[in-house]
Amino acid sequence: MPESGKVVKNILESVSRLFQEVHNMQSSFQARILSLEQTIALVVRGNNHKKMLDEGRLNDLEQGLAATTEFILDLTQDLQRQRYEHNPQSLSEVLQHVGTPIVAGSSNKRWVANRNAHLPLLFGVSALYAPGEGPVEQANIFYLWGYGGASQHRLKILAAARGKPLFLIEDGFLKSILTRGIDADPRFHSGVCFTVDDLAFHFDATRPSRLECMLNSSSLSVSPEEKQRARELIGKIVRNKLTKYNHQPFEVPQIGRPGCKKVLVIDQAYNDYSIIKGMANDQTFADMLQSAITENPEADILVKTHPDTLAASGRQESYFTKIRQQGNVFPITFPCNPYSLLEMVDCVYVVSSQLGFEALLAGKEVHVFGLPFYAGWGATRDRQKTARRTRTRTVEEIFYITYVLYSIYVHPERKARCSIEDAIDYLLDLREEYYHETPQVLPTRV
Repeated sequence: MPESGKVVKNILESVSRLFQEVHNMQSSFQARILSLEQTIALVVRGNNHKKMLDEGRLNDLEQGLAATTEFILDLTQDLQRQRYEHNPQSLSEVLQHVGTPIVAGSSNKRWVANRNAHLPLLFGVSALYAPGEGPVEQANIFYLWGYGGASQHRLKILAAARGKPLFLIEDGFLKSILTRGIDADPRFHSGVCFTVDDLAFHFDATRPSRLECMLNSSSLSVSPEEKQRARELIGKIVRNKLTKYNHQPFEVPQIGRPGCKKVLVIDQAYNDYSIIKGMANDQTFADMLQSAITENPEADILVKTHPDTLAASGRQESYFTKIRQQGNVFPITFPCNPYSLLEMVDCVYVVSSQLGFEALLAGKEVHVFGLPFYAGWGATRDRQKTARRTRTRTVEEIFYITYVLYSIYVHPERKARCSIEDAIDYLLDLREEYYHETPQVLPTRV
């Protein structure tokens, strides 16, 4: 069989498997799915299919089937949301009733071992299974790590078709010492903080996540005691300069003109899902930079570029990769701890970066051009709105709900979940260990 024919055959077999499992879902979806299947049949079994192959239009056929697959996956996600939107199931609740957890997800064993060795602690298991690595068919809990990836399609279908809980997991806001790309002991890469959601990833503003529902809930109040705990935690995080990755230099940079107001503009990785799903694009970043310049004519505009530069292929790695110093615009192209950087600025312009929320924790005025989790609650100056977010929240409330109630922490030495306070102490100990034999000056631990 020609190579193009093999590719098409594989695609069709994959779509066929999807249909077979989708048909097991609730009857309310049957009509739409059958109609879709009949449409595909006209394409892949009729003359159109043969004509596409004869004319070498393999890309057209692949694109059509890819769109079809995405449509099916949207249906399954809708079903999952309907199932849990009014009957929330936290991971803790599921683990209480599931018996012996058999956990299947999109992360293979090698990735878990090298980048997130503590992930199994979330589920209280010693091993996680990915397609092709274990008893995925017998799983009673499913998870997806990050957004996208071919291995996720089958897991979404399996979870929805069998009525099993599916959790969307990402790195948390106080993750680890190192980011990827730095060669070191996996302990310094593995995260101790995770976000776990049963509706959508927290950065996905196209639909309500569990975090958004919590922040928006009229019944979820933060007590005076909880607000005090939030203030103490925020103070400890800011004073110790703890962030998602904790390997950047701590010295406050000297940049710009002495005595001038400083405005920070934050760059991000190009086409990151937090941007795509945060209702932003290239134009959003261009508008943000122009607004910062126009609205602050006497200030220094400090553009914190993404640490990556142009790849060998010429692919753009961030939105302000090519920016150069000109007039009152100063690029910051060197690594720097976010809180050290925030010490020298007066206000911050951001699309969807976590640094925008950290600026709120540091007491800065924050202008937001996308729709990250912390926008729309009255704590930021927003350039976009979403009608879903109707409640007003203080920074302390957003922090407590996001960092304390929503996020999950694990303690690698205890091999169990832990409080945010214990996770902070663990990260501080680990950071001191990492820098023990380096000339890096750590902030005074308080």
